[in-house]
Amino acid sequence: MSLGGIVSANRTAILGLSILLAIAGLWSAWTMPVSIFPEVAFHRIDIIARAGDLPVEQSVTALTRPLENALSGVLGVETIRSMTTRGGAQLDLVFSWNQDMLRALQLVQAAMEETRANLPAGVELEARLLDTSAFPVVGIAVSSNSAGLAQISEFATYEAAPRLRTIPGVYRVELSGAKQREYSLTLDPDALVRHHLDLDSVAQAVRQANIVAGSGRVGDGHLLTLTVVRGEALEPAKLLDVVVAQEGATPLRLGDVAKVESSLREDYTRAAADGKTAVLIGVSRQPTGNVINVSSGVRAIIEQLAREHPEYEIAVFYDQADLVHEAIASVRDSILVGLLLAVGTIFFFIAEWRTTVVAAAVIPTTVLISCIVLHALGMSFNLMTLGGVAAGIGLILDDAIVVIENFHRHRGLGEPVLTALPASMLEITHALLGSTLTPVAVLLPLALLSGVPGAFFQPLAVTMSVALLVSLLLALSFTPALATLMESGDAGRAGRGPGDRSAAWLSGFYARGMGWTLRRPWLTLGACLAVAGCSFVAYGRIETGFIPEMDEGAFVLDYWSPPGTSLEETTRMLATVDSVLQATPEVAAFSRRTGSELGFFLTEANRGDYAIRLHGERQRDIETIMDTIRDQIHARLPGMRIEFVQIMQDMIGDLSGNPNPVEVKFFGANQQSLEATARAALSLVAEVPGIVDEFDGLTEIGPTYEVKVDERASHLVGLNAEVVQRWLETATTGAVVGQVLDGDRAIPLRLRYPDELRGRLDRVADLTLVDGHGKPATLRSLAHLSAGPVAVQRTRENLRQMVRLTARLSHREIGSALQDIQGLLRQRLVVPPGVSIEYGGLYASQQQAFSELLLVFGGSIACVLALLLIEFGSLASALAIVIGSSLALSGSLLSLWVTGTSLNVSSIVGMIMVVGIVAKNGILLLDFARREFTQCKDRRAALIRAGTVRLRPILMTSLAAIAGLAPLAAGIGAGSQMQQPLAIAILGGVSLSMIFSLLAIPTLEYLLTRRK
Repeated sequence: MSLGGIVSANRTAILGLSILLAIAGLWSAWTMPVSIFPEVAFHRIDIIARAGDLPVEQSVTALTRPLENALSGVLGVETIRSMTTRGGAQLDLVFSWNQDMLRALQLVQAAMEETRANLPAGVELEARLLDTSAFPVVGIAVSSNSAGLAQISEFATYEAAPRLRTIPGVYRVELSGAKQREYSLTLDPDALVRHHLDLDSVAQAVRQANIVAGSGRVGDGHLLTLTVVRGEALEPAKLLDVVVAQEGATPLRLGDVAKVESSLREDYTRAAADGKTAVLIGVSRQPTGNVINVSSGVRAIIEQLAREHPEYEIAVFYDQADLVHEAIASVRDSILVGLLLAVGTIFFFIAEWRTTVVAAAVIPTTVLISCIVLHALGMSFNLMTLGGVAAGIGLILDDAIVVIENFHRHRGLGEPVLTALPASMLEITHALLGSTLTPVAVLLPLALLSGVPGAFFQPLAVTMSVALLVSLLLALSFTPALATLMESGDAGRAGRGPGDRSAAWLSGFYARGMGWTLRRPWLTLGACLAVAGCSFVAYGRIETGFIPEMDEGAFVLDYWSPPGTSLEETTRMLATVDSVLQATPEVAAFSRRTGSELGFFLTEANRGDYAIRLHGERQRDIETIMDTIRDQIHARLPGMRIEFVQIMQDMIGDLSGNPNPVEVKFFGANQQSLEATARAALSLVAEVPGIVDEFDGLTEIGPTYEVKVDERASHLVGLNAEVVQRWLETATTGAVVGQVLDGDRAIPLRLRYPDELRGRLDRVADLTLVDGHGKPATLRSLAHLSAGPVAVQRTRENLRQMVRLTARLSHREIGSALQDIQGLLRQRLVVPPGVSIEYGGLYASQQQAFSELLLVFGGSIACVLALLLIEFGSLASALAIVIGSSLALSGSLLSLWVTGTSLNVSSIVGMIMVVGIVAKNGILLLDFARREFTQCKDRRAALIRAGTVRLRPILMTSLAAIAGLAPLAAGIGAGSQMQQPLAIAILGGVSLSMIFSLLAIPTLEYLLTRRK
């Protein structure tokens, strides 16, 4: 029994099963995670090492190099970068994309522990695997008009954060700007000297008196009792009764030399929201978490907290779910509009409502059943998977169009349903299989893409492939079953409808044109080559980019106050930035971090970032708004360095390790030569149009004050460099010597000197030290005091010293900007001996992606050629389709040029897909021509006959694809810019493909086979 007969005999079962699968797909769609981008592990692990306040040079020697040597040998590490600052180092490990990153993290942690013995004592090490869950999806600001920062911090730490952690799908809840409450034991320096007390004696006395320790268990009869020695102070004031020394018969109390005060731990960070002091809470989601569900849970808890604690203001300053809602709604609207346009195209050609309903039913059924497969593959709804559905609307309809058009044609010839269905299915099944598998084969090589392009466009390719395969199965079962159900009678209906008459007129016109063309094949090919030549000219004028940028409605403003600027002065300067933002009408809300930043970074006290959210309804685009704010800040704060980047772009850049579009890396052994070369290069790069936020890569940390201990002088009074360092650290920073229990909270006790000494550098020289025998000595008598050099952060890559010049772009694409930069540096930059230049950043990622896409294109052509050889068993037919499909890329290039769209990863993926789409039409035409040739043995007549019969389905499928892509190509709505270049490239290629499919491919077939 033929396939058509099987479908007719089992129509009820097929339709019932399809409905059940669609219902299951609806459940799968409802339970699938939702996010803005695909969930990807970016094959990067970051390590932060903290070792107090070591100078930069010593940090490089004691921290960075031992860690680099240990971690560079971890299996799978391709690149290792490091940044070293005072007392800390951040290392970035980039792994190959075939690595198991959970295993890689374990290997990294093992290597860190092995080298810990070679690092300074007390070093803190933290390693973090970077993925999209490493960044918050919801940002919350907690402030108050009545409570102080201590109360806000405790509320955020002990009330808000624990409740937020209970939300299903939440990964981390991290606080910025929260301060830890402490009790300060503020010493009286004069009293220490007067009572001949050294610092160690005071600290030791407090530690020994303030303990809680178990002392063993006592078996007393039938009871086993634990003995506990308690010496802790339940009230801070009682600490003043601790005896720190004995003066004759009189005990010396701590209260005689110190006072106890409530204070906050100074960690050199601050946070604010809308210009007001606040604690910021960042909530990130688990890899399988649903952004919308997490956001809803956060907002529900915020409402509860606001009712329970009206004294605090709790506001959301960033919510990724807003962008997700807008992006999903935009793609949804594109799908619906595309569906209506595509179905309208079918009705225009067929002019029969029942046939149109059959075609329209295929799309929701295909999408829902595809959701079952996507859910099983662990995928989520995001811009790329939904974009794959939107871009594939026309392609999903292709198979249904071919089936119902052929069935409609047979019915129009007067055949009854029972004979029309088997005949039409037999005629197109072979071609249908080949034409659907061809675009799937084109998408398969996209698995070769690595990095960000692979992470983003592989889910799109998977989604489209699944949808195409499902549409093929439905075209061979559901579509003919539903078509026969919609046909009420057995009698044929010859010559029905205006669509048939229009198709007949077009077929006659095409037959005459095709006959003329086949008599002059070389003229036709010359015209095709002329079009290709025009596209080559267009190619030379197209800008090149990387990943399409979209207006997210939110951006990050990174800032650096001048090196060495205090936290208080930086905060004062930022009040000017706050006023600029508050005066910008498009700004809805903003938050500020100082001493910390969005993500996992080692941050100095003079830098931080703003997270800025814009109003949804606004006239100006985000690039223009950022340019305006940039100009105002530069005018009012010329000494502050700033950078602007949209939040999701910032996240992607940080995750991929290439956060800047422009990155010029200078390598060499001599740090001074590197710095001089980078400064000279910066002046040249700044001349390039479109360059903004340029930076020479030389991050000055701030001044140092050197205390060089005189060994002879210190030895004479019984002191040494270690005692001097410990005394000075306690005096300035303080030392934790115990804790006070406050309910279930342990409040640290910090021993320190008064603020008037800690806040003035000139008082440090007068600091009086007392040795263990009570002998006093001033610091100036024990050491040489002088201002030290300004420290500069050190960067290294693959164990080589490096300075990295960076810049961003405004209203310009990467490709042309880097061409200008490279030309300027080659012509005018004098590079000293021993210094080499490399280009990194997003430009390097773009070059790697383009190389991989070229390989993907070759692989796609090879896959198509292999399928065509299997389909036709003829090299001539295969070459005709491949060459004709490749010529259709001229339309893609011309459309990109006309619309001013850059040649980027998205548009190139669209061009690769054009090859498969155009090949579909070629298969339909040549498959019918082969059948005709076996009967008439006249190749020209067979090609003309095939063209006239297949003209209508080719026009229908092409126009349906164009109609389905039109909303995406228009780029309307949030997130649409990500797929817009892809849609424009496909739309342009498919538009010209109607000419190449109907003229160039049969002409090539005729030329290659006419001698046989």
